[in-house]
Amino acid sequence: MAVLALTAAMAPWNPTEGCGEPSRTPPIIAFELATDRADLAAVFGPPGACREALVRSFQIVDGIDYAFMIAYGAMLAFALAALGARRWTIAVAVAAPIADAIENLALFSIDVDAPGGWLPVLMVAARAKFVLLGIASCAIAVHTWRHEPGRARWLALAHAPALPLALAGVAVPAAAPLLTPTFAASWLAVVVWAALRERRA
Repeated sequence: MAVLALTAAMAPWNPTEGCGEPSRTPPIIAFELATDRADLAAVFGPPGACREALVRSFQIVDGIDYAFMIAYGAMLAFALAALGARRWTIAVAVAAPIADAIENLALFSIDVDAPGGWLPVLMVAARAKFVLLGIASCAIAVHTWRHEPGRARWLALAHAPALPLALAGVAVPAAAPLLTPTFAASWLAVVVWAALRERRA
């Protein structure tokens, strides 16, 4: 429930449009996956009121994100532990928010016009986060299918696309818009699974 509450808390501040070129990719995802100054310019546009407002929104979202990463990391780790997953998959669930925290540090520190050494940090941390989250969701899919009874077993289908779409999203710009809905579906399935499990208890 903490993940849902924090998602709702970030929603009013999460920009839906950037200040540069129009894009189907949400601005925060485009920022996270930027690889050069041109990518940053496509998100932030030229200096001015729009950029300043966008930066303020990102700062608020990224501040809340520190609580969010603790919440989703704990949710994924506890789900994997409850499903009897191996320790290394639980470690993956813990490593993802660590990569996210490093990514946030880069997001806070980067100079849009002269990104310098923070851009490689951002590139590695953001991609590591998404891939680790994809592996965690894949592990949940496998263990849900193998061990859960009845209707709960079919929740595995919500997790299964996460890893291939995470790999595609970090490598192919056209697939980047799929990242947010992919993990939203997977994490919502964890919430539903937890509710079903509590009913059975």
